[in-house]
Amino acid sequence: MPTRQPIRPEQQQRYWRRQANRRVRKARLTRSLLRWSLVLMANGVVAGLLISGGWRIYREATTTEKLALEQVEIDGTHRASAEAMRHRLQPHMGRNLLDLDLRELIADAAGDPWLAEVSARRILPHTVRVTVRERTPCAIAVIGGVAHVVDETGYVVGPSGTGFPDDLPVLTGLDGLDEESLVVALRRGSRMIVRLREAAEPWVAEISEIDLSRRDRVVVRTVEPGPRIFLDPEQVTRNIASYLELRREIHRRIGAIDYIDLRWRDRISVKPFSES
Repeated sequence: MPTRQPIRPEQQQRYWRRQANRRVRKARLTRSLLRWSLVLMANGVVAGLLISGGWRIYREATTTEKLALEQVEIDGTHRASAEAMRHRLQPHMGRNLLDLDLRELIADAAGDPWLAEVSARRILPHTVRVTVRERTPCAIAVIGGVAHVVDETGYVVGPSGTGFPDDLPVLTGLDGLDEESLVVALRRGSRMIVRLREAAEPWVAEISEIDLSRRDRVVVRTVEPGPRIFLDPEQVTRNIASYLELRREIHRRIGAIDYIDLRWRDRISVKPFSES
């Protein structure tokens, strides 16, 4: 039979130390888990109290009549009616200011076609301030025989009516277009006017009509009797500066002119008026 090796004292001590270390670590782990459990429980109780208290405060703040909407301030209106806007916002009056849905209020406020952008903010305790940016009238478009105001993006604001104060170029040549083509033409015409204003703003004030009926040219007629002016639809400002600089001399030398063609690069073509 194999003989068992005697256990030396140092081996017994190492064995006892391992056993003791395990018991110590286990006790420490138990105490740590207990301590952290108590901490988490305490934090949970505190969080619950805070949530409960916060919810009660929130409910009271969003239901109290002390924060009811009583006044609507409107900034930025010129052509749009502030009174009509206040009338549209009447259903929101009396609602709690903190519980008020600003997106819904903005949607109701933005019912006027002159309004391009609308924003709103709360002013405690009883006020909402509505700030608007109105559309800038760019031209009068003749659509189906009716004159409509369009803005710089080609958006049709509505019929211009009588006595419209702005002296704007008139866009013609839009008859017979389907809805999609009409939208494209209005955007194109409005962009042309914006670009012409950037290049020669005083001259735009002289423009009476911009005819968009042809793809190869834009025909401009001025308020004062004079020649038709042909512009390049893709580069509407081409030769404008040169023409404005030379036009007095051109008229002095040639006299009556049928049209002036500015569509060609670095060239101004002139056709004298013929009585025949």
